[in-house]
Amino acid sequence: METPSPSPRTKKCGSACWDTSSAAVRPTPFDRILATRFGVAAVDLNCRRRIRGKWCVLRNERIEAVDIAQAIGKLKTVDPAGQLVQMAKAIGISFGRLSPQGVNLDQSVP
Repeated sequence: METPSPSPRTKKCGSACWDTSSAAVRPTPFDRILATRFGVAAVDLNCRRRIRGKWCVLRNERIEAVDIAQAIGKLKTVDPAGQLVQMAKAIGISFGRLSPQGVNLDQSVP
């Protein structure tokens, strides 16, 4: 069977897919619907309206577009010695720190 060629009006937009098969908690119908709403809004902003520098946010049950600078405000940091980070490391979550040999430096040794 031949694959139909895309319409000349078709635009490509980047996408991301999270593999939920390895997640500890399965997404709820609300999560799936919300993700779809964010995806539609992002495609609308970037591909259809060609608006750059905006970010989709959920505000009072509505998806809205705000300036990225407004969305991120100021740099938010996490204390690397804090309890949350230490607990994450204890269960094997990596923060991307690898030794030259490829060993995860974030994982605590039992």
